Amino acid sequence: MLKVENLTVRCGAFTLKEITFQVARGEFFVLLGPTGAGKTVLLETIAGLHFPTRGRVFLSGRDVTLLPPERREIAIVYQDYALFPHLKVSENITYALRFRRQSERKGQDWREVVDLLGIGHLLARYPGSLSGGEKQRVALARALAAQPQMLLLDEPLSALDPATRRETERELKKLHLALGLTTVMVTHNFEEVFALADRVAVILDGALAQVGTPQEVFRSPKSREVARFVGTENFYQPPAFARPDG
Repeated sequence: MLKVENLTVRCGAFTLKEITFQVARGEFFVLLGPTGAGKTVLLETIAGLHFPTRGRVFLSGRDVTLLPPERREIAIVYQDYALFPHLKVSENITYALRFRRQSERKGQDWREVVDLLGIGHLLARYPGSLSGGEKQRVALARALAAQPQMLLLDEPLSALDPATRRETERELKKLHLALGLTTVMVTHNFEEVFALADRVAVILDGALAQVGTPQEVFRSPKSREVARFVGTENFYQPPAFARPDG
């Protein structure tokens, strides 16, 4: 579904270095790392908001490296939700559809997303009157209304209180299973990784440090740096090296 190949991206003084990984269709894939590691730069490069200095991005076998965001069929949701305060919830959700010239059938699909997210009662309200969890669901509905091939989430739960975050984790998992939509999410939160991820990529200092299931990454870190980040450094065992005979 998604293939990132030897991707190098320069963004100001920061460089994302030779990132390679693949995401299967329908997979929930998490980019995990500390603040400043390059997770959001990588996510935005997949979305087409940055162009790499080297490497390529493929979506469903198509090279989209140099395509603008609107031609990639990818939707992105940020942690601040980016809702228009002067538009009602219904208008926020359908805003992008005006410019994409969706068919009448696709125009009906946004209402199905609204029903799935349980926000029909919010359609006539304005963002300023919504809770953090409600804003997050509206932002998701807007992203999904255009029927993207892939959903990108940048720290979508970070602004929520713990109880709302756990509830939203369950809703995200339910939504992902219902739609089967390929999803890539950025987070630094270990709890979110175990609640949502099929696989996780650890990004440290602009480099890809490890890819695997959450259990593989946390139980068998491939380097001392990964072990230190995930909090298992005391249990880290360096790879054994074969001794020469004699």
